[in-house]
Amino acid sequence: MENGIPLNDYKLLVCDIQQMLVAVTIHSCSSSGSQYFRIIEDLITLLGFMQTSKMRRTQEMAVALQFRVLQSAIEFIKTTANQEPAKLSGAVNTPTSPHHAIYQKRKSIAGRRRFSLAQTDSLLMRMRSVASDELHQMMQRRMSQENPIRASETEFVQRLQRLVVLAVNRLIYYDVSEDLFDLLNIPDSPDHHILTPDPGDQAHDESGSSSVPHSPTPFILPHASKKSFQKDILKLMMDGIKISLGSTGRGGAPNHQWRRILWSCRDTFRVQIGRLLVHTLSPSLPLHDRKEALEFVFDHKHIDILKESLSPGLEHGPKLSLYLYEMLHDHKDDLTKEEQGAVGVFMTSLKLCGHRCIPPNAPHKQDLLKAIKEEKFKYEAEEKTSKAAWEKKMANTQKNLIQRLDGKSKDISKIAADITQNVSLRQGMERKKVIQHIRGLYKTDLSASRHWQELVQQLTHDRAVWYDHTSYPTSWQLDPTEGPNRERRRLQRCYLTIPNKYLLKDRRKPEETVKPPLSFLFEDKTHSFFYSTVKDKATSESIRFTRRCTSVAPSRETAGELLLGKSGMYFVEDNAADAHDNQILQGETEAPSFSWTYEEIKEVHKRWWQLRDNAVEIFLTNGRTLLLAFDNTKFRDDVYHNILTSDLPNLLEHGNISALTQLWGSGQITNFEYLTHLNKHAGRSFNDLMQYPVFPFILSDYTSETVDLQETNIY
Repeated sequence: MENGIPLNDYKLLVCDIQQMLVAVTIHSCSSSGSQYFRIIEDLITLLGFMQTSKMRRTQEMAVALQFRVLQSAIEFIKTTANQEPAKLSGAVNTPTSPHHAIYQKRKSIAGRRRFSLAQTDSLLMRMRSVASDELHQMMQRRMSQENPIRASETEFVQRLQRLVVLAVNRLIYYDVSEDLFDLLNIPDSPDHHILTPDPGDQAHDESGSSSVPHSPTPFILPHASKKSFQKDILKLMMDGIKISLGSTGRGGAPNHQWRRILWSCRDTFRVQIGRLLVHTLSPSLPLHDRKEALEFVFDHKHIDILKESLSPGLEHGPKLSLYLYEMLHDHKDDLTKEEQGAVGVFMTSLKLCGHRCIPPNAPHKQDLLKAIKEEKFKYEAEEKTSKAAWEKKMANTQKNLIQRLDGKSKDISKIAADITQNVSLRQGMERKKVIQHIRGLYKTDLSASRHWQELVQQLTHDRAVWYDHTSYPTSWQLDPTEGPNRERRRLQRCYLTIPNKYLLKDRRKPEETVKPPLSFLFEDKTHSFFYSTVKDKATSESIRFTRRCTSVAPSRETAGELLLGKSGMYFVEDNAADAHDNQILQGETEAPSFSWTYEEIKEVHKRWWQLRDNAVEIFLTNGRTLLLAFDNTKFRDDVYHNILTSDLPNLLEHGNISALTQLWGSGQITNFEYLTHLNKHAGRSFNDLMQYPVFPFILSDYTSETVDLQETNIY
């Protein structure tokens, strides 16, 4: 099909494609966010994939459009950075002169009209004219600093660095002929038209052009040519190096935004200039292309640029020396005196940079020629290897992108199918009403259950009127609440969980569990009281962050989900219905689901759990500590960052062990307090038995019935 399209129609198609790609490129390059610039990289990758087409025209178009995308992105950054804010805001609503010109050029290719202006062709051309004007207005808005999603200067720096690397790679590794770029160049005047338009067209053009005002600072793409593009890239990088050389002694970046962007890209420019010079002087290129690289020495600062750009690790200096000697030795008759002088200046500059060069008038010894030939073959082999590695990398990138786009297309198809199966808006509104009604009933039931629970606790404890010794817990356990010095002194009631086979006969528990008084009030509950309360609190405010985790305690590990809300944090257990089993009525003193406010947070520490750096321990003002373990370090760090960026009015500064040691040395804190704080800073926790706090042995005599504390030998 492609071979059957006439050349004029094919150029017409390429013109439309070029305009669309330029619009996409400018939109992506101007928007803030890495996902936008990734569009440009994906676009270049897809155009590279089109080079695998069997059609020669498609291959040529794909290569030419890659350079056009890179060129338009670089020109857009340059134009935007050179614009003044007043001009930017004033040019937002200005129609386009350059893109109106593109529209005129496009019409010149189309040739004579087959139909009258009243027919469909006229309407189509008008639509394209309107689209061209809207495209330019979009470009001006993108360049305007009033654009709310405009990319920052830092993003422009990163993008320009990436664009230069992409451009240099394609200039080096693509075998591009100048004929390919003829597809993108459209004649400006009727003298250059491929076909002469009829008078009706000319009248329409004149009337259209007279109604289009010119933009004060238009965005104009330069002429499409590999040589000009290569020169522009080299000049761009040289300007960046010269700006960095000029600002070295002044200790600061330039004030002008474009110069500041070039100055920030200087490190990338140093490497890429050396690569591009080596490539353009390589004997593998035609001699007329190599001659153009000699224009580099006409810059008055080329020596300083060479000193900055020649990488010792990549052997840029030796390669340039060899290529220049080869040019002067093998092609001396084809070089003019000026070109020979330029080669001599280039070699002299390399000597001043510390690189050895073979003198042009050196005797042609066989050993010398053989060594030069071997070095030449070595460098050619390195270039082939480098090109093969780059092509392999590009193939892998194209493969990954195609797979990603296939996945996206499947996702889009699935979403489209899901949308077609959605119920009507009326059904959605009714469902929302039902959910709100159920939620209201749930809250009412939860409130009643909470009041019943409090009433039962008041009437059934060991000093209440309905105390039942057969069902009330008779054992004691250490309360996890900590004092100021991390001491746990308080006891609390609990059920004895030790199996009967380990107990004396008179201490054994009855085989059948005795139900406490009023237990029937809670037998039909599918979730624990703790779970319902926390869930109710969590659903009453907006949740800004969630993460799966495990709550670690000495007696159990509870999997669940951590929720970070606007005013507090919530841990909601998994399988609440299975784990319920009347936890409160059977003596469960530690709630598997719990919540706390940001005001209660006193300290937050990173911790290890099960030999992995994936946990965080939170200390509360009420004396409780919470150890939460996550799947990996990244998830833990995300939660840690989100907690610390919240409003924590009672957060204490920690980590200054030197100050702690001074307090201990001056007697302001006891040995026990000092050791407790050292255990905390060492990552030890009362919640993890594998990292339980440790204390040193004080006494050495544990066998004597009595010890004398004044005796030094017992310590």
